[in-house]
Amino acid sequence: MGIKFLLNGKQINLTSDNTIIKSNNFNVDKNGNMTCTNANVTGTINSSNATITGGRINLNADRRLGDQIFRIEDDCNAKTYIGSVNASIGYIGTDISTGVYIQGRAGGQAIVRADVLSNNSLQKYKKNFEPLQDALNIVKSTDIYKYNLNVQDNNDKKRIGFVIGKDYKYANEITVLDDEGKEIGADLYSMVSVAYKAIQEIAEKNVVFEERIKVLEKEIKNGNSKI
Repeated sequence: MGIKFLLNGKQINLTSDNTIIKSNNFNVDKNGNMTCTNANVTGTINSSNATITGGRINLNADRRLGDQIFRIEDDCNAKTYIGSVNASIGYIGTDISTGVYIQGRAGGQAIVRADVLSNNSLQKYKKNFEPLQDALNIVKSTDIYKYNLNVQDNNDKKRIGFVIGKDYKYANEITVLDDEGKEIGADLYSMVSVAYKAIQEIAEKNVVFEERIKVLEKEIKNGNSKI
């Protein structure tokens, strides 16, 4: 036996073994499957061992609402806490002792922690190869400063890095570009690679110097040195 209610276009069927709810933007079928379009949910939703398979969840925050807009938390392995632009802290990642851990702070600061940070270096991901030349000159043409961020207090621990600006020396080989082609930051992988190549260049020069020193020492020993 079933009972059907019609309320302003909304249909609710009550039967002995299921409930069917139908409206313009919210539906629950007899098997308990729920679909909704542009539905508004308020209050608290509590679940136990809920599983979401496939699809995607979009969280759209209202930046005017204050410090913490929304929070997602998985107490097992993965954790995600997300706050607004003005939030004091936001987290993305897994346990800090075993995996990636990203802590965002107001003012554009971020702390990234991981056992290994890996860039894609496999050949299949790259093209247009050419050897890097004069890495030492790139290093020498970049001034390194100690500085505070604008969001820090003047007595806070200073950061270390180069500065992008018309009054500062830096190399565009180690910068990051935005969608408009403007330099906005440091490419850390490029910086490490340039420094690595510069060390190789210095090592190669040292081999030449060492060989020259050996020749001079031999000439001095034999009394043939012109020094």
